[in-house]
Amino acid sequence: MVRRYVDHHPMALRIDIDDLRDCLGSWSQAPAAAGVRARALATAMALDHLRSDHDVIVAQAYGQPDHLDELAALASEVGATYFEIVLTADAASTLERFTRRGGPRLEEALAAPQGLDGIAAFAEQIERLAGTRPRSRFVALVPDDVAATYDRLLEALEEPT
Repeated sequence: MVRRYVDHHPMALRIDIDDLRDCLGSWSQAPAAAGVRARALATAMALDHLRSDHDVIVAQAYGQPDHLDELAALASEVGATYFEIVLTADAASTLERFTRRGGPRLEEALAAPQGLDGIAAFAEQIERLAGTRPRSRFVALVPDDVAATYDRLLEALEEPT
């Protein structure tokens, strides 16, 4: 969804905090510290790009509000419109998509004590948090239809704040 948005909005910047974290040397030896640094880097990048009057999309699943609050304050500081988009799907669809995607994130989840149950629990935590946030916009995924889901995203961005 984020890549599609950026592809259709010239100079929009996609910031993926997990990708930034992965760029930090030996991040897995200190994952909490790497996460803090990656979020700080994302904030600095977002600030610079917003100051140049371009869109910024921070791709991240948030279970805690601290960085969201920081990003909201940053947007306010530069006079940018701020949204928190929450893509939603039922638990079975979420797990199926996550498993189908595969790769290192799936391997990490499977190696964790909670396994895939941890992914489902995190998805619930995200939705609970988003329900308390005034700028949250919920967008239901349309199974196997990226274009229709993208249209829903654009509609959510057009809703009055």
